[in-house]
Amino acid sequence: MRISLHWLQQYVEVKESLQELADLLTMLGFEAELATDFSALSGVVTAKILAVSSHPNADRLHLCQVTDGKDEWSI
Repeated sequence: MRISLHWLQQYVEVKESLQELADLLTMLGFEAELATDFSALSGVVTAKILAVSSHPNADRLHLCQVTDGKDEWSI
């Protein structure tokens, strides 16, 4: 299972580095193979696909209606 450090910090105080936390969880019996630090990323937005339709002028393209929870876009 993958969990977000940000999510985990909402429930417990985490003072350890990602690697130290992964080692501690492994020693407690939870499998923690890889800890990835995404803190250097900025401007990334996730979206939910609401609808998919065929592109009117291309066989291999699709149009998607997506939302980020605030706004909707056609892409």
